[in-house]
Amino acid sequence: MKKVYFLIAVLFVALYELIGAMTNTSYAKVGTYYFGENTDNITPAVVRSGEGVLYVVGKTEMFQFNELGEKNWRKEVFSSGALLASCDDSLGVCDRNTGELYILSYDGEILFHSSKHGRAKNLKAFDGSYAIETAEGIYIYSKSSNKVYFVELQPGDLIDFGYSDQHKKIAVLSLDSNVNCYINLLSVTGDITAGKIMLDGLVFGVSLDEDSIRMLKDDGITEFDYFLEEKRVYWEDEEEAEIITVPDSKQLAMDKESESSGGDSDVVYSYNFEENILCGEKNGELALWSGSDKLFDLEEPVKKVVELKKGYLVKNMDGTVCILNHKGEVKQVLSTQDVPLDIIKISNRAFVLVYSNRIDFYRR
Repeated sequence: MKKVYFLIAVLFVALYELIGAMTNTSYAKVGTYYFGENTDNITPAVVRSGEGVLYVVGKTEMFQFNELGEKNWRKEVFSSGALLASCDDSLGVCDRNTGELYILSYDGEILFHSSKHGRAKNLKAFDGSYAIETAEGIYIYSKSSNKVYFVELQPGDLIDFGYSDQHKKIAVLSLDSNVNCYINLLSVTGDITAGKIMLDGLVFGVSLDEDSIRMLKDDGITEFDYFLEEKRVYWEDEEEAEIITVPDSKQLAMDKESESSGGDSDVVYSYNFEENILCGEKNGELALWSGSDKLFDLEEPVKKVVELKKGYLVKNMDGTVCILNHKGEVKQVLSTQDVPLDIIKISNRAFVLVYSNRIDFYRR
């Protein structure tokens, strides 16, 4: 009989530990990577995430890490100051000095290598296609046609651009000499197919999907068709209180004080394009939104937010980092000696905090 009681006790303890593991929402630091000699003040590390992995490019080396901070592979970089952009199944690495583009597979094999395009300013990824911004224009690698196109930039200061490989169209958002925001829609051959001046509000980002072009403004999102005819304006009144998905990996964060809205106008503080999570103030109500749904109220604006399996990873305006549950309750405040430069999600259960000299890996 004692043996039976002992077995029951053992099973009870095992079941208790299993339930605790399933319901545990805390994250622990599982690894740290120090940049060391791989970076300097001129060539800081560039960090991007893929599907369950993290890519780091420094002055001399490039790595792919898993969720635990372990290196999957290492490669020498092609030159110092490489630009990096990533999709789920590929990685784009661009030589900043020459504009040469290398596209690597998930396993680190070179899938594509372009010729030199001149000094590169920026590299962006669009569902497997990649675009290089230079002083002369934008070079676009099309995944579907496996070739590179060149689009010359129009006069003005470039704010943002987006690309659709399906439509073979690039949308360029610029600022003219009169400080007016305008958008041009161009084909991959450089022909302007539509254009529009944005007279109301400040415009920060543009993205293209299957049937719409969407622009993120300081007070919400406006959607256009591929002729730049306005289709919908989101989040401007109670009937249109909806936030929509902009399928891009960029993250917008505007450092504003909450009182700047005056309590009677709409303000977007931060927007996660990829996961469709917005921190915004509408009619004096500060909250976190997903799609057309308000997730929960916030006491202070957040600078960046990403969704995890058990809640949300949040970087506050003061630099503190915490975990919120799906009700908006603080479940964990991460103990950090320094203010992280960025928070990056690796998977639904893992993320990293990026500092000037290291990366800390966290996992649930």
